[in-house]
Amino acid sequence: MRRTIRPVRTRSFITMAGGVVYKQVPDWYGSDSRALSMNLIRLMDGKPHPTVVWLTGGAWQKVSKNAHVPEMVYLAEAGYTVATVEYRSSEDDVFPAQIEDVKAAIRFLRKNAASYQVDPLHIAVMGESAGGHLAAMAGATSGLGLFDVGENLDVSSDVQCAVDWYGPADFEAFKVGVPEMFSFSPEALLIGGPVRDNPEKARAASPVAYVGEKTPPFLILHGTEDQLVPFSQSETLYEKLTAAGAEAELVALEGANHGDPMFITDEVRAVILDFLDRHLK
Repeated sequence: MRRTIRPVRTRSFITMAGGVVYKQVPDWYGSDSRALSMNLIRLMDGKPHPTVVWLTGGAWQKVSKNAHVPEMVYLAEAGYTVATVEYRSSEDDVFPAQIEDVKAAIRFLRKNAASYQVDPLHIAVMGESAGGHLAAMAGATSGLGLFDVGENLDVSSDVQCAVDWYGPADFEAFKVGVPEMFSFSPEALLIGGPVRDNPEKARAASPVAYVGEKTPPFLILHGTEDQLVPFSQSETLYEKLTAAGAEAELVALEGANHGDPMFITDEVRAVILDFLDRHLK
């Protein structure tokens, strides 16, 4: 069968630049270095777009900038540039290395906005689980000038809004549990010791500790049946945000567990796009 069709192009092509290096970090006991990189997913139209920095989870122990790339394409289709960012794991270094990396990535994007179709005035941060924690940290410390070290310090690491998918928000709540596991919990490995023995480090790694008058709008997504990060963690963050006068939305996904497929449904995507459109466009 032979046919002739006349396709109508409704949007620009979507393309991805993989492995864009934004920072060098120490490696091999400090005697070497390695690159941290990001993927950039964007419309191939040459125009700047509001940008979403995406941070994958993995208990701060396993980090992949590639893990959720297919799920981020809908944001590019909606007119956003998406940067999926690699950051150091707790096996590489303890906190605050991870948030320092995230802020370095944001500064890199601002500094090189023209090269990567980034609108430097409209940047959001979004992540899931450990990445949600770092997204909340980046949002809560926005405007405070904290955790900025390294290159491109002439530009800001502030974000215009944050989207937190079921991230830990208050580390001090993790000081109870099975004593034998205190030293090996993901939180303990992140801060370099058991939470109950390191209250100052636990607080320093908690987004709730930084919420204030400069905090940008937050969207928090959390499953009511989360078996890894209690739903109460997001409730605590939401209460802190509203008490400080920050704009905040807490969306409970009824029956959803940690990392549940419910988080990539059309209904949740619509909630996220509505929030981003209101604060970035």
